[in-house]
Amino acid sequence: MIRRSDNFKTLGCDYVLQNHGTEWQFSEGISIARRLTDEATKGLRRPFQIVISTDRFCPLGDIIDSIILSTEGTGLLQATHEGKPIIRFHLILRGERTQEIIQENDSNIQRLENSGVMFTVEECNSSSGISELTNARECALQYIRNLNKDDNPIILWLDDDLAFDALIVRDNEVHLSRPWSFFHEVWRFHESNPEIEIGLGDVTGAPPLPASSTLLTNLTDLKSAIIGTSSRNDAERWNESDYYYDLSDHIRSSEPWKYEITDFDCKEILWDLIEVGTIARPLVVSNSSLVIQDGRYVRGGNTIIFNHELMHDYDHPKIPRRGDSIWALMIKKSGGCLGHFPVPLRHIRDIRYTNWSPQNALKNWLRRLEVDLIGASFQRWYANADSTVTPEEILVERCERQIRVFNSCLSILDNLPLEISSVMRQYIQSGISETTKLRNNPSVFSAYHQSVNSNTIHAPKCNQKERVKV
Repeated sequence: MIRRSDNFKTLGCDYVLQNHGTEWQFSEGISIARRLTDEATKGLRRPFQIVISTDRFCPLGDIIDSIILSTEGTGLLQATHEGKPIIRFHLILRGERTQEIIQENDSNIQRLENSGVMFTVEECNSSSGISELTNARECALQYIRNLNKDDNPIILWLDDDLAFDALIVRDNEVHLSRPWSFFHEVWRFHESNPEIEIGLGDVTGAPPLPASSTLLTNLTDLKSAIIGTSSRNDAERWNESDYYYDLSDHIRSSEPWKYEITDFDCKEILWDLIEVGTIARPLVVSNSSLVIQDGRYVRGGNTIIFNHELMHDYDHPKIPRRGDSIWALMIKKSGGCLGHFPVPLRHIRDIRYTNWSPQNALKNWLRRLEVDLIGASFQRWYANADSTVTPEEILVERCERQIRVFNSCLSILDNLPLEISSVMRQYIQSGISETTKLRNNPSVFSAYHQSVNSNTIHAPKCNQKERVKV
């Protein structure tokens, strides 16, 4: 079951958007947040358990800073109930660099603990052999299953690159801001939607897609900036659906967006094109993004678990991409209550690796392209399993669309500096080759069907508020 609630209004976003300050705490919402914190200390609000799994040097400092700064003045981080902190942060580390990661973040961890948050580090040595993303999900899920839940916490199951702030548009310009306290907004959402068992959240910043899915849009904007053609700069463009996504089903304008090049760094632009996935069109908080979506099942790295009993009913699908949404769909199909939680976190992809180069990134770029084409096709089929269309047919159509997009990309390259065009030509031609192979041999779904069919589907049907733990 999918629940559609009334539009959700945050405590501080309006204030941040209408004023030049970037801190929501100056709004009237601060008094409400303090009241919610006080209720939590009395056991009237559920505590939070943050669970993040990683095998890399993630932006932990940015994440911790955003937690501290976005909740400043609310008393939340210092709050306890029966001797336990209201906020508890669990970092699950995988791989051989565990000790290095801990040492690198020692000061960050200390800063979080000094603020009042309980911090734990756990190691996970299991590996699915499917993908790093699947490894992270399986480790986090297993940890959540074994987590002490005596005080019925709300579990924030998050990716390792999500910060508790957001990008907003103010005066038609993108700003990094703290327009709310994410934790207090979760409490308010749960209060008004108590039957929701899993909240599916959003992100701002980098699109949660492989960069191949936004390449044409980015090259269009880059070309316009270089040759000086007219481009869109109206404020309404931020409210349009999928304005960053080349493979969108929505009708989109092909007109380029304004992109100001202040310091032309070819390597930085290549990083944005190949890894980040955006140069002029980051995801932002807008009037449209804060509207609760009806029928939402797409899940990413921002997931809120209100009913942790469901964590024991469904394993994460052993597939390399789109497993998050397939997992959510399995819950939906068995009667679980999903709901769109419209308050986003910030997706950080803009920190370039020290030893990164386009040459050593091509293999992973092609891999992400392939598994997303397959995963998105299976997801669409599974969401509409009563359809007569097969996942193979969906994949063929999607591959053909991607090839057309790549050919359009090739037509732009002659307008770009050689240092950029030569690299991107190699990427695009390789992408066409891989996509063509996939289109000609679409029978790749056996593992996907097996993963879904082998999952246990035995949770009781959602019975509105009766399933909710108060």
